[in-house]
Amino acid sequence: MAKDILTHIQENMSSFSKGQKLIANFILESYDKAAFMTACKLGKTVNVSESTVVRFAAELGYDGYPSMQKALQEMIRNKLTSIQRIEVSNDRIGNQDIMSMVMQSDIEKIRITLEETALKRQAQGADIAIVYPEEGTSAVPDGSALIAGAPHPDNARAFLDFAQSRDVQELVVSQFSRRSVRTDVSDGDALPPADELALIDYPVRWAAELKDAFSARWPELLREDAPS
Repeated sequence: MAKDILTHIQENMSSFSKGQKLIANFILESYDKAAFMTACKLGKTVNVSESTVVRFAAELGYDGYPSMQKALQEMIRNKLTSIQRIEVSNDRIGNQDIMSMVMQSDIEKIRITLEETALKRQAQGADIAIVYPEEGTSAVPDGSALIAGAPHPDNARAFLDFAQSRDVQELVVSQFSRRSVRTDVSDGDALPPADELALIDYPVRWAAELKDAFSARWPELLREDAPS
């Protein structure tokens, strides 16, 4: 729809039925929560039937409640404050550990900073682009190795050779959206060559040693960021 959904609701308020006005007023006052409610829950919240909620969406010109819900979510995607996200999560997850759910949401966003995840999201139709910081980015390879004293070293060597073969590394790029460890295998058209990126040294051992400390500090930072 061309118009902002809240503006559309306000302009058509006089034409709504009594039940629809209850829905409209709730959305205007609490659109950040309404956007994540099911039609059933929204109806119970304002004391109308689920079918009234569905008809309200149709009255606004949407082909169903999910379409109206999506319009609300898109409108508020970049407007929610940290505390509002916690309140919305509370409505969605009930009595579960809200802080854990917020952390999980943040972790999911951080995962998108990986090239692999970003490329997969793009393939799924996500409207995102990969941007590399001018000050530098890290490139941490996954490793595989032969363990000393392995019971079947010959088989292990054969597997390592297989995993690093040209055919397998081409599959790694095309099927798994990963960069190849081989210099004779292209990383594909979607990624810039690694030698064109400003790379910084990532202290893997230091980060691993402080993993527990970082994990414990993160919830504290979230609480400090939330308004009192």
